[in-house]
Amino acid sequence: MKTLRLIGVTLLTVLLSVSFTACGGDDKDEPSGGGGDNKSLIIGKWKVVGESTWRATNVEYKSDGSFSYTSTEDPKYEEHGSYKIEGNLLYELFSDEEDWDMKKIVVLDKTTLTLSNSSGTKQYYLQRVI
Repeated sequence: MKTLRLIGVTLLTVLLSVSFTACGGDDKDEPSGGGGDNKSLIIGKWKVVGESTWRATNVEYKSDGSFSYTSTEDPKYEEHGSYKIEGNLLYELFSDEEDWDMKKIVVLDKTTLTLSNSSGTKQYYLQRVI
């Protein structure tokens, strides 16, 4: 009887451990809310909110792959360039630079865009302008 109970407990343990590990591949390194739709969700005007080291206070991403940074505090300030999205990474190429600037998309939904620098030490918070 003890042998039968031991076999039952062992079988149950194996079945439970297999069913828990089988679900491990469901996690994706995608931003919350964005899924695979980042390219269309990012299009539009965004306002920088919270503390930021950015000079820009507004960012606009256009459907043609271009972007522009402007500032309400300095009307003469404007930077522009091209962008591309690969998975949860946003690449920006400013018109006066030769290297792509990479940021990780942490959150992207209809109203919120949160980016982090490549090392993950700083986050930038943006809110969609309606």
